[in-house]
Amino acid sequence: MLMKEVRTHGVRSLGVTSDSKKQLFFLCAAGLVAGLINGLIGTGGGIIIVYALTYFMRIRRGAGLATEPGGDIRDILATAITSILPITAVSALFYSINTAAASTVSSPIKYAVYIVPAACGGICGAALLDTINTSVTKKIFSALVVWAGVSMILKEAGVM
Repeated sequence: MLMKEVRTHGVRSLGVTSDSKKQLFFLCAAGLVAGLINGLIGTGGGIIIVYALTYFMRIRRGAGLATEPGGDIRDILATAITSILPITAVSALFYSINTAAASTVSSPIKYAVYIVPAACGGICGAALLDTINTSVTKKIFSALVVWAGVSMILKEAGVM
């Protein structure tokens, strides 16, 4: 809806409000951070996008931050997934340009071992997204984020 407003109004003299400018700036900043995190550590951009869109939807609804996230979590997750493809493609391009990274990259055939099943899993997950209750989806996402963080801390500490 914001992008429609921006396309319709275009510039300040045509009616873009300071709120819509702030929202557009927020989304651009979130995209920049998502790309930075994804390029830096190879993952995590989608998490940034999910949190940013959840926050953005609360603000768009006029709800306070203590309220339930605005928007349907399924729409937010689908948007994050769609956004990650170009972010990852750009990061991969720059990794391949870097000679140090390029020398450590294995044969693309080795990648097929997990890319093909991952693509099939992505198709199944997208199909299931409309059938699973949104509260369950939120719990799965939250548990995955917590598990990833805790396991990384434990591995760094030498516990795992």
